[in-house]
Amino acid sequence: MNASIPSPLRGMLAVCLLSLSGLGVADAQTTEAPEKPDGYPSRDITVMIPFGTGGGSDQMMRALGAEMARIMGVDFRYTNKSGAGGLAAIPDFLVAPTDGYTLLQHHDAVVTGQAAGKHNLVIGENIVPICIPQQDFSQLFINAEDDRFDDWESLVEYAQETGETLRVAASSGQGSHEHSMVTLISEGSGIDLEVVPFGDPGERVSAILGQHVALYYDQPGEGRPYVEEGQLTPVLSIVEEAPDAFSHIPDLRDVGLEFNPTLKFRALWASPEVPEERRDYLEAVCRQAADSEGWQDYLERTYTHLNSRFYGSEEGTEFASQMLETYRTTFRDLGIID
Repeated sequence: MNASIPSPLRGMLAVCLLSLSGLGVADAQTTEAPEKPDGYPSRDITVMIPFGTGGGSDQMMRALGAEMARIMGVDFRYTNKSGAGGLAAIPDFLVAPTDGYTLLQHHDAVVTGQAAGKHNLVIGENIVPICIPQQDFSQLFINAEDDRFDDWESLVEYAQETGETLRVAASSGQGSHEHSMVTLISEGSGIDLEVVPFGDPGERVSAILGQHVALYYDQPGEGRPYVEEGQLTPVLSIVEEAPDAFSHIPDLRDVGLEFNPTLKFRALWASPEVPEERRDYLEAVCRQAADSEGWQDYLERTYTHLNSRFYGSEEGTEFASQMLETYRTTFRDLGIID
């Protein structure tokens, strides 16, 4: 990758980092869900998930959905439709009834896709977040049996000496969070990295385990099972300063990279045409679910308790809008958009 990203842009990326003093941070108190508005819901809720089963988005939604279903007294049904970097499910969402019985689970690709002009979703116009309950930093992993390198330093030395372009398995390609972060790492490290998108999480894992790619881009919780089995080795935490649990893995500052990274986030979305009282009810239920023991256990299992904060609909919309402007600037400098 040869795109040059000026230093002002790198500073702008900082707005996407969440902190305790950041926008819309909620405290840990339990919010009691309101009475069901006009008997809603009276039947099962369908949630569209734009990635295959077993991946981070699927796990997140099923964990959150289990708690929401318990509070609401109805079942949650899940429809997984992967493809096009998470965009294949969007047309189905756009034509679904706007009665609050069909929701969309999606991550930051809603924002990056709008910035890059890759889909027809417009935040605040035809899609709004019900809640954003999960955020996380990412890591780069290598195959533990790859004899070319065993850590970030040796990987950079190998790439610089050979001039080889190292391929990176990720969930999304050009015009995505992954593409932006990998480009910044590539530029700052003086090596060539190429993102290879795999919509199905199993395909990403197979690619790195089969050594069809050199690196695997994902969040710590997604790589955890393979690290524990000795199959993958994390070599770089894509965060300014790694949490104590990952202090043994170099972060961006440890390897001399000065840009401010963005976090991945996962959200539950709805059409703004869903009646307001139903969206308010869903937000309150999501907030209560996010305070539940089951959800907190899930966050700890996936290490996302280290970064996650709860954003309600209004705060989440503002946060997503800030990210949108940041990514638009990023993509202009990458030549993806005019």
